[in-house]
Amino acid sequence: MNVLKYNGQEAFPRRPDIYVQNRRERKAYIIDITIVKDEKISKVYINKVNKYGTLLNMILKDKELKYVRIIPIILTINGFVHKKSLYELKNELKINIKFDIIIKNVLVKEMKDLMYYTTNENINL
Repeated sequence: MNVLKYNGQEAFPRRPDIYVQNRRERKAYIIDITIVKDEKISKVYINKVNKYGTLLNMILKDKELKYVRIIPIILTINGFVHKKSLYELKNELKINIKFDIIIKNVLVKEMKDLMYYTTNENINL
């Protein structure tokens, strides 16, 4: 098991997917990306924030940083993105991803697959 150490101390038994530190601006970001079932999207977002809270506090105690943010990027198996993840990507990291186009494409594909299945299986919805 990987153990994340910070300033020589064990911080957490698992590492976040991405840790970014901007020394010039004295900011850091803990980024964790997860893909879940649609119905678990909100619960997993909260769990990720809580999961890295200890690490965030350890990093904040570091006198060199003034700002640390946990950014969970939560996607669903059907292509949806948690609204807070989108907000963090756009406003904190200044990343503008056209998720609305991606989601529309996923939904159209799913609808086509469903129509194909119901047509070929003679199922009425």
